[in-house]
Parts: sequence; C-alpha cells; structure tokens
Amino acid sequence: LGILEDKEWELMCDVLAPVAEQIICVPVKSERGADPMKLADACRRASPGAGVTVMASVAQALAHTEGEPLTVVAGSLYLVGEALESLCPAARPPQNERGLNEWTGAPKV
Repeated sequence: LGILEDKEWELMCDVLAPVAEQIICVPVKSERGADPMKLADACRRASPGAGVTVMASVAQALAHTEGEPLTVVAGSLYLVGEALESLCPAARPPQNERGLNEWTGAPKV
C-alpha cells in the first residue's frame, strides 16, 4: 500500500485494512508520497488484527510476498506502475515519463 499525501489516504486505509490479513506500506516514488509510517499507523487503527509492516520499496515488498497465493498492490497509480515495472521488465517504457505526472501547472523556481 502506497498513497499520495494529497489524497484521502486515511479513508483508504479505513476501507482497505479491514479486508487484509497482511499489509505492507511502502513509499511512493513521488514528492507527493505519504509517509509509509503514517499509512501503517492508520491501517493498524482500522484493523488491529492485521499484520502491518513498513518496507523501504515496492521491490522489497514484492520480494517479501513472493510465493504468496495472492498479493494486491493498492493505492497510488504511481505505485501500481512501479510494481508492474518490477514484475514485467519487458513492459517498461523506453524512458521515464513519471515526471509528466508531477506537473502542477506552476513553473518551478
């Protein structure tokens, strides 16, 4: 689970955590990414019985869940894209276009 700070991440944790046995919170590769520790705390509050951990990256989380019958990647589309790039290296775009999604309309000074 990785979410952008400017989204309703607490609500997402309230909805997702109760239906999960294990939750791994990871950073989203974006300046707008929510702190995974905050996500983990919100998930623990929403579902005290779930196993909630924080990992340093999507790659680390995917390696940790290797062999599990089902792994759901949820939250930001940035996170989903990063997971797809890790799982399907042949599907990677020829150049990094992620910066296009960081556009805010205001010039950077």
